[in-house]
Amino acid sequence: MIDEVNKYLHQLQKTLSRAGLGSKPSYDSDDEEEEPTPEPETPEITAVYQKEGGDPENPHRIERGEQTGVNYKGFTLKGQDGTLEHVIGLVNDQDYIEWIKAATITNVTENSCEFTMVPDLTEGQYKVRIETYDGGSPLVVEYPEPITLW
Repeated sequence: MIDEVNKYLHQLQKTLSRAGLGSKPSYDSDDEEEEPTPEPETPEITAVYQKEGGDPENPHRIERGEQTGVNYKGFTLKGQDGTLEHVIGLVNDQDYIEWIKAATITNVTENSCEFTMVPDLTEGQYKVRIETYDGGSPLVVEYPEPITLW
């Protein structure tokens, strides 16, 4: 008799829980555990490097005119107008932004892309900045290490 009552109470508690009117019983082994909600990835640029012929000991040293790889997470590349115009920029020490031409941005995936480094840019240090409209509103992400063009 007690087992029968416990069975009905257990079923009632499961029904109320599914309806959002009660808590899930802790002894419920029939239901699957709920998946925890994954934390959203923090948008960041994780690497900037010369694709071929780069210096492994100085990965942030990139030759002008060479193919450059960028790895990132937490966003996708998307310009304000839906193209890749004004998405990747090189910021000099006076905060002037040299935008990478959209036509040179290739192999775009969920977490990486490539572009041809500007061939006639002055040698020196630059910050790599991505301005994306992933999700409709502007998001600006900068690579934490400066790159050196030579």
